[in-house]
Amino acid sequence: MKKVISLFSLLLIAALITSCSGTQQISGVTTNYKIGSGDLNVKLLNEAILQKIIPGLEFKIIAELDNQLAYDAKNLDIVITGLEPSYFQVYPLEQKITLLQGKSITNPAGDKEIIEFSGNAGSLVKSAQYYANKYLLQINYDSAMEFQDTVCINTDLYGVNDAGCKVQDKLSYPGQGAVLAVSKMEQVVIPGSSAGMQFRIFLTNRGQGELKKVTLDKSELGGEALDCKFQGEIDKPLEYDFKDKQTVLLLCDAAVSEQISYQTILALDFSYHYKLNKKYQLKIVNPNAALVS
Repeated sequence: MKKVISLFSLLLIAALITSCSGTQQISGVTTNYKIGSGDLNVKLLNEAILQKIIPGLEFKIIAELDNQLAYDAKNLDIVITGLEPSYFQVYPLEQKITLLQGKSITNPAGDKEIIEFSGNAGSLVKSAQYYANKYLLQINYDSAMEFQDTVCINTDLYGVNDAGCKVQDKLSYPGQGAVLAVSKMEQVVIPGSSAGMQFRIFLTNRGQGELKKVTLDKSELGGEALDCKFQGEIDKPLEYDFKDKQTVLLLCDAAVSEQISYQTILALDFSYHYKLNKKYQLKIVNPNAALVS
């Protein structure tokens, strides 16, 4: 009877751990949403129709925003830019969405939202068969990313003090379910009177847009705060604007003096602002040409 109770307790604990870690188990298959790459997917639902707009008639631009991140997208600002107003009068040119929830145990598909922009088409100049206008659908939003891994703390460069865990000096990762990803990490032992370790964390933009501002909100090793800074940042060491870069380096120092190796959790939390530009085209066509095609 005691063995049955113990087995039940272990299963209960395992279920609680799974529910708290962002994973889902269905029919024996465990889903971890915070692994791999995620993105905010954007598409026009009526793109073909927008290539055959009749002069003088109304039309709609209908866009779908699909949050495939493992995190919420917040403060979404959707703006149309680049239209020639004499040919295309679109209103509103800007729309806002407060929140699109990301993929999770309670929302495995992520949130979707459809937005509409209404427009009026102008007239073609005499004898013109069509007028095409390329434009941008620009989406700005805020989101987050969390990283955790179990690391070995061992300042013994020669491995003579104990037979415990060994430092893995280079690690690679598939991503954490966001456009911002910890792609690699290097763990370096710093010898000296107060031996320590440095974690060199490579952050990569795996989305189709621009990382405008990345902020390190939390950095802990075994529950203790780490001393971190983005490489090259002086005034704001915990913030970084990727601009045109795909990868940047975060340096985190840990003061550890134990001679016996042990394993512990490295945890980092980030927030970021993202800008996504999607290129599309509107086309006014001569009614006769539209009928023929």
